[in-house]
Amino acid sequence: MAVINEPANREAKLASLGLDEDGLTEAIRRGENARNNATPNHPPSWGGQSAYADTTRFLRDFYIPKGAKKDNTKNYCQLICSNGEDAVVVTSGDRATGDVSMAPQPRYARGEAAQDAVESAQIEFWPSAKRQRAGPRIWFLMTLREGPVVKFELSRPEAIDSAGYVTKWEERILFSPISVDPTPSLVNKPDFSPPIDIDIAREK
Repeated sequence: MAVINEPANREAKLASLGLDEDGLTEAIRRGENARNNATPNHPPSWGGQSAYADTTRFLRDFYIPKGAKKDNTKNYCQLICSNGEDAVVVTSGDRATGDVSMAPQPRYARGEAAQDAVESAQIEFWPSAKRQRAGPRIWFLMTLREGPVVKFELSRPEAIDSAGYVTKWEERILFSPISVDPTPSLVNKPDFSPPIDIDIAREK
């Protein structure tokens, strides 16, 4: 498994994918801003869902004009990188996310669509003399929110088992944690102060 965490090496690797650290970081910030809009009266999963949705949206908004494409096959939302060989999928990660000394996992087991996508990236067909993959190499943009800090990495699984867990990583690109606004306990808190009456007299 290759681990890339030096800035120069990270920049070069991201460039080969048609990505950059600024774009990935801003996507995560947008997602965390959306998470902060969730209140205790939203469904419990809404914060995470909105973070996932807005991170995915910004990645597409930012990179599609640069030659990337989107793919929602089987409702599995991917950003196909401009090189046509790689794809990014947004997911939350466990406590090992961003830690070079540990092996991370997506926070939740990956479903059938993810398993198929990773497997397809390993399968090669021979329709002609040219060797081709059945699908793009899948990279997980994994994030871990810890108060006002987000740890994240862009990592490529080599294999996922039938239970939906990564059994081997091919490459991991690690980033420095970023600061975000702390998650408020309640956004748009109702104002229960007495109403204010304003007497507006029409001019005669």
